Amino acid sequence: MPIKENRLLRIENKIITIQDLYNLGEILISEFDSLSPSSKKKNQVSFEVKCFDPTSFVSSELDIFESQSPILKKRVKSILMTYSSASGRRISVTIVHGNTSQTQNVVSEIQVEGDDSYWISGMFDKFINTLNTIQNQKSWILENKRAIYWVAFIVGFIVSGQVWDFFSDLNQGTFWKIATESIENFIILGLFISILFGAIPSFFFTFLFMEYLHKVWPSVEIQVGPEHLHLEKRKRKIFIQVLTLFILPLLISLVVALII
Repeated sequence: MPIKENRLLRIENKIITIQDLYNLGEILISEFDSLSPSSKKKNQVSFEVKCFDPTSFVSSELDIFESQSPILKKRVKSILMTYSSASGRRISVTIVHGNTSQTQNVVSEIQVEGDDSYWISGMFDKFINTLNTIQNQKSWILENKRAIYWVAFIVGFIVSGQVWDFFSDLNQGTFWKIATESIENFIILGLFISILFGAIPSFFFTFLFMEYLHKVWPSVEIQVGPEHLHLEKRKRKIFIQVLTLFILPLLISLVVALII
């Protein structure tokens, strides 16, 4: 029995369009069409599309990724393309909308399996060349995530301090008085209160903020269907507008206030 080889190629940081799906599917169809008529009866090509609503589509032809396809009216959640032969050769292309998560079974990848290393290498080269033509999920926000993390943490810490000052002014009871004096005198209790009311809320705020960024800029984004169904794209536009019109001016004013 021949030894089979299995190669895996992850799909990450990509925006997938209907044309990209067609190009990937064409690789499987080309492999199938290269067979003789008698061999085709023993081989199989399948394309399955699942949508966010309880709808799915299955086809053995590329018309599922053409201009008249019903999936163009849906918000697509995942695509599975498979090619299998009687000789044991197998190709699987899995594309899932969202961020890669092994625990949640959200993994976009290409698997090629067979007993001929030259065939596997040839197929891999075709897929790599096709993936290189797909638009990357790029943004200055994604490229500066570390810096944004610390900016978000500092902002959260500053806001926590402002909230602390607000309640300190309103409440001059024993607890608030001791807490304020402790922070001013740098004693252990003051350090504990600073962590409790400053660092912990800041970490929590930063975690939620970074989670939101990951959802708005998913590792794999399937942009198939009407423009109004491209929710992440719309959310990114709104986020950039809020960031430039409100958040950045607020940050600048806070920094100026602290310096002055």
